[in-house]
Amino acid sequence: MYYIASKYIDDAAKPAAPLPGPGEIVSWLRKNRSILFFGALSVILYTLLYVFSNDLTHIAQVTHEGDKSLFIVPIVIALVFSLVHGSFTSCFWDVLGVRARKS
Repeated sequence: MYYIASKYIDDAAKPAAPLPGPGEIVSWLRKNRSILFFGALSVILYTLLYVFSNDLTHIAQVTHEGDKSLFIVPIVIALVFSLVHGSFTSCFWDVLGVRARKS
């Protein structure tokens, strides 16, 4: 028990890592542009979904009442969200260094 506690106490006594400088931050941003792009695009899509939620509800009601010409709208929205969010998630895990285990 003392060994475990002393290990954590020794780790806490070590000095913290220095903060990255502006050059390192810019380098990281250049290297990881895709995660920033897809993250911003995801935020924009969710904002648009919120802003136009009444219109989408109206489209759903009209489609339910018999006008089947707008049935494709929710399918296209779901496809776009899936592609953008999936790309963002893939980039996110790549930046963290998480990879699938190979059999």
